[in-house]
Parts: sequence; C-alpha cells; structure tokens
Amino acid sequence: MTLNIGTVRFGAIAVVMGLSSLAPAQTREPAKKGPDIVGRIDFDIDSQSGRVETMEVTIGDGGSGPYKAILTGDATLPTHAIYRPRDLKPFSKAKPLPIVAHGNGGCRNTSGEVRNFLSDIASQGFLVIAVGPPGNALVMGSEERTNTTASTQLLDAVSWAIAQNDRPESGLYQKVDVSKVAVMGQSCGAQQAVDVSLDPRVTTTIALNQGVNMTPRPVGAAPGGGGGRGGIEQRRDLRYAPHAPNMMRAPADPSALTPL
Repeated sequence: MTLNIGTVRFGAIAVVMGLSSLAPAQTREPAKKGPDIVGRIDFDIDSQSGRVETMEVTIGDGGSGPYKAILTGDATLPTHAIYRPRDLKPFSKAKPLPIVAHGNGGCRNTSGEVRNFLSDIASQGFLVIAVGPPGNALVMGSEERTNTTASTQLLDAVSWAIAQNDRPESGLYQKVDVSKVAVMGQSCGAQQAVDVSLDPRVTTTIALNQGVNMTPRPVGAAPGGGGGRGGIEQRRDLRYAPHAPNMMRAPADPSALTPL
C-alpha cells in the first residue's frame, strides 16, 4: 500500500510539473515575519539628554550565566549602554561586579551588533559599559556610521562605574569591583582599548579581531607610533569628538610588531 501511494504521488507531481511549465512563472511570497521589537513607550520620556536612557530590556533569554542580564542606561551617562544583571541583590562589597568597558567595531556609536555577546558577559556577573547610547544598542547595528567615537569614552565608562560605587543613592553603591577593570573592543574598538591600556586603573585589556598595532598612541602619532602616558592624557580632551585611530598595513616581518 505504501508503494502504491508513493507511485501515485510521484505521478501527480510529474503531471503538475508538466502543466506548470506551460503556465506563467509565479513568485512565492516571502513568509510574513512579526515585528522585530514589541513593547510600549510612555508618551512622556523623562530624559536629561533627549534620548531614551532608562530602558530595561532583556536581550534574548538574558544570557547563559546565573544572573540574567538587561540592557539599560543611566541619565548620568547618556552616551553609553549598560549591560548588567537585572537583580543586583546578590552583589555587595564582598561580592562586587568587575568592570568591563567595551569599544565597538568600526568605532561605531552603538553596541547593537554585539548586544547578545555583551549581555551574556553581564549574566556571568559583570558590569559591562559599552560606548553608544542604550537606544542605539537596541535598534542600530553594523549599519551605523563608523569612526564616530573616541578612545577616551572607554575611560569615561570606567570613571562613571567607580563614581557609582561611591554614591549611596546609586543602585551600584558598594557593588562594583574597582580593582578589576577591563577595557575591551572589537576591531577598531580593540585599538581604542589598546590606546587607553596605560591608564593605571586598567588591569586587563582584551583586543578582539585587532589589527597589527598593539601600542598605545598619543594624539597625532603616525600609524604604529608608540605613545606613553602623556598621549592618553591628551586624549582626555577629545571626548565625544568624531575620531578613529589610524589604520596601518601589516608588516612583512612579524618581528616588527611591538608587544603590549
């Protein structure tokens, strides 16, 4: 019985295919997709900068760690997106959140294309502060313009986190590990992380998909030129100005690379 049904089925398909060759070609309509974002926004948004700053959004399932994370923002740091555990009760002076400041690929002003990744890090028990407003992180990704951020914005994230740890009215009061500070970035953002690595507060640098220049550079330095503490101090005056590190070609001799 199964064989006969199969034979009839294939025969019918052959007939249909034969008839379809005589009919005009038809395009299949794409499957209908639901909206990318579903939710509600109040009519009146209380914002010091005019941007949406106080959102609390769970990215996917909140990450794979034990502390489900959210994407949020703060009116005192409207230029950055904050990824942190939703529930801060498990954290204290005895069990604080290490700081991770993140720079984006292309030196973009949004962490939208890596929000899943940063949310997952936060769910492991980290305070992740990424360059770019939280609203940008929610709706903008790799299509955002490049070369629109500065290396010093990573240090602004670090300064903000340390200040929150000392503010009794902050939800992060005495919950931040100011002795464990990582600067991290992807591609152009990785160079930004390298540029600020000489700041004495920084204890870890993570460069993802980085090019060949691993030396912090002062303002105005030629590509590949080394820079000292003075260079980082100069960069502090360039907050929020359109800026991106110079690019350079990989040297033919790998020994020419300068280790961090």
